[in-house]
Amino acid sequence: VATLKTSVNTDSLVSNIYLFADGIPAISTATIEEEKPYTAYTQTEEGAIIKADKYNYYLFGNKSSEANTIFATDDSVYALRLARGYSQGSAAMIIDINKESVINTLSSIDVGEGGHVALVTFDGTEFYADGTSENQNTIFTGSTFYQDAVANEKTSGMEYVTYDGQQYLFLYSKIVDYNAVICTLIPQSVIVAQASSIKTITVLLVVIAVFILVVALVVIAVWLGVLILVLIVVLHERISFRSYRIRNR
Repeated sequence: VATLKTSVNTDSLVSNIYLFADGIPAISTATIEEEKPYTAYTQTEEGAIIKADKYNYYLFGNKSSEANTIFATDDSVYALRLARGYSQGSAAMIIDINKESVINTLSSIDVGEGGHVALVTFDGTEFYADGTSENQNTIFTGSTFYQDAVANEKTSGMEYVTYDGQQYLFLYSKIVDYNAVICTLIPQSVIVAQASSIKTITVLLVVIAVFILVVALVVIAVWLGVLILVLIVVLHERISFRSYRIRNR
């Protein structure tokens, strides 16, 4: 576990990581007080999703108060939660993505004054470039244009839409494997003044979507390796302790 904590402290992308099940000590970078963390987590909205589908990773927002209570964290610590359940046994792995790294990524998209940019996660939470997040009074998820974009088979696209009585250009790019979408609304006035920059923003959205996907895959691969190493160390210590007890009976 010490190795796990040291690795997290040197990784700017990850704020915390948890591997847990009922009945055995959790391997995590933060204290989990819950006696049955898997049962408790799968009773939350996001936990129920990974319990129902133990073969895929899901990208959630940071607004689940029930889940945050279990892991003694809150939305000031992380921006996104990458989670997966496991088909063999009642266990789950969670990786909380550092807030600053997501802010820096979204801030690279310049949508001009009055524009909006957000990363919308599977549970409908919108994380904005200014570091705030929302799952109630959202900009994108409740709109028809967002729902149409999610429903179609295109991985990216654009269209003119009306939002809050004003004309905007809506651009989106899907992070397909995690059912998340990067969205922007660019005011028409900005489009007229900076028409040449729209192509750049379109390309940038796709690049960032691919970047987040690749980063997620790398993070998963690295941390699975670290977790396996920790498990080997823990098992070795337990076997050594048992051998010592047997020899000294």
